[in-house]
Amino acid sequence: MFFEKVIESVNEIAKKYSEQEVTFLTESDFKVHLSNLIGSKFSDNITVNTESPWYDTYITNKTYYIDITAFDKNKLQITYDPNLNRKGYKYDDEALAIELKYFRHKDDINEIIKDFDKCNLLVKAPKNECFIIAMARTEELSSEANKVMETQMEKYRNEYGDRVKVYLISPSQLIEIK
Repeated sequence: MFFEKVIESVNEIAKKYSEQEVTFLTESDFKVHLSNLIGSKFSDNITVNTESPWYDTYITNKTYYIDITAFDKNKLQITYDPNLNRKGYKYDDEALAIELKYFRHKDDINEIIKDFDKCNLLVKAPKNECFIIAMARTEELSSEANKVMETQMEKYRNEYGDRVKVYLISPSQLIEIK
């Protein structure tokens, strides 16, 4: 449900980035731009959010925050837990989960390993469609990041199956890591 529109959005951003039509100073800039672009491609019942909590009930029983999520808001169940004195929610249908990284410095590159680990948990939920999308400030950073991302993809390829798409946006091109 989500793959086609996200890939279309990633292609648009990569093109604008390579043509220097957009400038990203931080990962937050990238996140806002991509989430707005994705949101513009869906009907009103699909909500696109940033920094959404996801409760892993499959392996770790921990809460993880996802950079960008999208789901059918009509299928969201908002609950109130009187024991915790807070609102919560339950959602068990098709959902999009996107992890982002923006490489400004070489030290940023290894941070993406955590996103590959997180996506390995996210695909345990059978209806999640997941992306890891990274952007590099320079071609040199892109080359280094590509190596790390290919290594991680090799590690998780069997667990991911066809449910995780991985992209690297360099200043000159969009690279799909398979």
